[in-house]
Amino acid sequence: YVVHQAKSVGTIDVPALGVSTASIQADAVTEAKIADDAIESEHLNNNIISGQTELAATPADTDELLISDAGTLKRIDFSHLKSGGLVYVGGANVSSSTTYVQVDGVFTSTYSNYLVTYRLVPVTNGNLYDLQFRDGSSNTLSASEYEYSINGFTSSNSATFRDHTGDDKLRLTHGVSNTASKGGLTGYMYVHEPDSGDRVVVNIHHVYDTGSELRTGIGGGTYKNTGTAIAGFQFFGNGGTADDNTAEARVKVYGIVDS
Repeated sequence: YVVHQAKSVGTIDVPALGVSTASIQADAVTEAKIADDAIESEHLNNNIISGQTELAATPADTDELLISDAGTLKRIDFSHLKSGGLVYVGGANVSSSTTYVQVDGVFTSTYSNYLVTYRLVPVTNGNLYDLQFRDGSSNTLSASEYEYSINGFTSSNSATFRDHTGDDKLRLTHGVSNTASKGGLTGYMYVHEPDSGDRVVVNIHHVYDTGSELRTGIGGGTYKNTGTAIAGFQFFGNGGTADDNTAEARVKVYGIVDS
């Protein structure tokens, strides 16, 4: 037998091994080679959202978003975020003389009820403003089926009203000042189930200056529909002639989320 005696040779330094980025081929690192939970926040670029394809529309109910639930990442459907809100569906902006301020294609089966906000400044001082509904083919509904009652008070503490049981339009005001600094006709209205093809109801609240006093109008009206779904509406001055045109208008329509 031959016996060898072990001898210490000291510590051997082994150079660190590494791989440079130049040694890695493009797309060589796959999902399988990345450990779970390995990517931290400092590795995310600021364009991680803005660099994606734009969704240029209101998200569908089943569209998904990423959310941190008390520190835990989860997905959530858009339907849970829009509950009880308003969704902008269209409107009109007028900056030059216009006979009719028309807003079409805003009432659909997507929402049962709508909020409309409006500001109208007439060309001619003392213009009276009216409202008519329009169908899906942009035809104005002008049958004598409008019934309305709009009551209010003036700043001089007297009563004012507009009412009718069978008009061909819904009359909103008395004379409105054409001085833009006085605000024009400013208000909002709720339109209930215009797409149903049944009797449509509108609730109205507005304020305007006649040039000599301030007036309010609170009330509502109906259009006794006979099976035609209402898709839009128009504001216009009394008579619809050039002298009754609108100089400025801002109208916005919002669908009221059902649940």
